[in-house]
Amino acid sequence: MPPTPRVPILNFDLSHVCIGLFAPQGVHSAPACSSDVSSQSIIVGFINGTLLSSSKLTHDALFQHDPHGSILAIHSVVTDPALRQRGVGGALLRQYLNRLDNEFPAVQETVLMAKEGKLRFYQAAGFDVIGPSDVVHGQDVWFECRRRRPSASSATATAETESLSNAASKTPAQSS
Repeated sequence: MPPTPRVPILNFDLSHVCIGLFAPQGVHSAPACSSDVSSQSIIVGFINGTLLSSSKLTHDALFQHDPHGSILAIHSVVTDPALRQRGVGGALLRQYLNRLDNEFPAVQETVLMAKEGKLRFYQAAGFDVIGPSDVVHGQDVWFECRRRRPSASSATATAETESLSNAASKTPAQSS
């Protein structure tokens, strides 16, 4: 039987604006997370978004993608419940933002909406909380968060794939 083809985890371009983290099928423990995908892998975390041409975050803007936009709106940061509170989501978000900063200079700002309980998570990734969002989505209050592209002098390349592996290997007791 021929070996299963390996596909890189990060198929990242501005027509899709997404990133994923995969683990072998049937395994939901953090050490099994990998930076490669096979036909036997399942997704255990992902981030997706769209590009906006206007800095105003509106309900309608979230349903449009402008491939020439300079603002990235993150729609979802999701990790498998079995891997939460282990740093996996934070490492995935840092890698996403690092790739955005290093590979897509046209994107000058990243925006998102978050519920109050997730604000510290996004602040730790460099987002500023602007205040309650004008966008209404359900009954909960959502807060608008923004992150400007770091200046060239402060942006440094990091080994985020290694960071993902390190975060994924933490036990819940090691996470804060």
